[in-house]
Amino acid sequence: MFNVVMLTALLLSQPALEKTPEGVISLFRAHWDSLKDYTCIVESYERLGEKEDFHVYDFRYMKPGWIWMKILKGKNKGSQVSYNPHTNKVRAKKGGILGVVKLTLDPSNKRVVSIRGYQVNQSDFGFHLKRWEEYLGKYTIT
Repeated sequence: MFNVVMLTALLLSQPALEKTPEGVISLFRAHWDSLKDYTCIVESYERLGEKEDFHVYDFRYMKPGWIWMKILKGKNKGSQVSYNPHTNKVRAKKGGILGVVKLTLDPSNKRVVSIRGYQVNQSDFGFHLKRWEEYLGKYTIT
């Protein structure tokens, strides 16, 4: 199991030389490569113009990209989604009585993206690590 608290403790325990962006990303990569799965509670706040969304999710990830999320707080509380990396499809169901209806959707379908357009398959630590590595390759930090 891997979580943000473990990552923070790991980073704080490292020598000062490794606290450069490159060192942090390298350390994160090494630990990401060694894990198989993780679970965490995710608090998410997004704003787009006048729209605001706050959610708390039960989030579960298993390599090579399986994702399961349940909304614990916020709009659509009780709703669940799962992402299958082999089919590149999202299974979704509403919370409550409407939960008997299950939909299979593309990850870009507006019913399962955030107000800012983030997709379920763009929510795990590995996806963000890849983005950070791309940014590090494109931009120079001064």
